[in-house]
Amino acid sequence: MKWMKKLLTNEKGNVLLIVSIAFTGLLAMTGLVIDGGSYFMKKTDLQKVVNAAALSGAQELVVGDMNPVLVESRVRQIVHEVVSFHDESIVLNDEDIEVQLNNSVTVNLKKPLALAFSSLFGIESVDIVTRATAGLGIMGSAQGAAPLGIERSTLIENGHGPNHEFNLKVDQRNVETGNFGALALGSTGADTFEENLKTGFNDVISINQILDTEAGNMNQPTNRAVTHLINQPCDGPTERNCPRRILVPVYEPIIVSNGRIQQIKVVGFAYFYISAPFNSSDSTVRGYFVEYADTGIVNENAESHGAYSIRLIE
Repeated sequence: MKWMKKLLTNEKGNVLLIVSIAFTGLLAMTGLVIDGGSYFMKKTDLQKVVNAAALSGAQELVVGDMNPVLVESRVRQIVHEVVSFHDESIVLNDEDIEVQLNNSVTVNLKKPLALAFSSLFGIESVDIVTRATAGLGIMGSAQGAAPLGIERSTLIENGHGPNHEFNLKVDQRNVETGNFGALALGSTGADTFEENLKTGFNDVISINQILDTEAGNMNQPTNRAVTHLINQPCDGPTERNCPRRILVPVYEPIIVSNGRIQQIKVVGFAYFYISAPFNSSDSTVRGYFVEYADTGIVNENAESHGAYSIRLIE
């Protein structure tokens, strides 16, 4: 006790003690700031990886006519590929991926982070834990729709899949009301129609939106656009970025005059796979409807016709 009393009464000793304590505290705070900043930066980066993996996996969740076992295997493969692309050091186990077909996929990631200053106090590393769940919802708004539509009752009656081939009419002459599909998106005219069919409409279309139909003969622009689309590489209707799979509004007629549909109201969306060249003799785009998930805005009030949007839900 005498040495402490002496130290406390010694001004030089007081200064030394205070400086030592302050330096130790400053060093600890510096280490906390540096290691803490590194932790949150790495966690943010890892969260982006797990979000991308979950969203990419969710795009494969739609079973449709496919084997559920193969679909789940594909979902897991996509998740592994996305994670590995961003960080090859991460090892995913089967239990890290939770798949509910036609619903959601959850990805859990854990990666150790080596600490710098904290190791001076015996804390060598800490685990960064992230989690993301992406799921499917009914598409209620979307960008990139084709200027072709299908009347809701006709689609319900026809069904989806390669065994339910359908011919979308682009000429209003001698057709039934529900079998006409040429829409004026943005503006009327053959050039606009052709460009929209080739690349998709730039603006967003939503349910309950009122759209005009095309009054003119769209045979030639349709022929050119469909020829362009089917000449693009595509291995099947569910391949990502397949140009032959187009998004079409599902509608109910609003104004029909003299057997011609003038306006329609969008009630949902569907994906149509173009399976053959344009048939100019009967003005039809031949193909079949498929279930598919892609980017878009979910709206549970939209009618479900096989077009789904992917979204993060956790």
